[in-house]
Amino acid sequence: MGSDSSCEDNYELAYRRCHQTMKFLVAMGIDPRRMRRSIAAANEPRFIGTDPDRLRQNPRVEVFLLDDVVNDLVGNADERRQRFISPLPSKHSGGEPTP
Repeated sequence: MGSDSSCEDNYELAYRRCHQTMKFLVAMGIDPRRMRRSIAAANEPRFIGTDPDRLRQNPRVEVFLLDDVVNDLVGNADERRQRFISPLPSKHSGGEPTP
């Protein structure tokens, strides 16, 4: 990273790139609940070695969109209990399902 960079380190630069990409995708109509932000910075290079042309491809943003939105973590514990029903008991448990 150049000395003229406003970023403190590669993690901050990777975060900024990721955040700007997410903002762009939301502006294009993608539901933000389908996105998860994950920063790898220099820990997951696409290429290793000494070829400068290949090494320049390492700083990147990869986009993976979720098909389903996770709703089971929305709300407090009581609200979540009201939305979900306990699974049916197995035939070995002998118990009744709990509401």
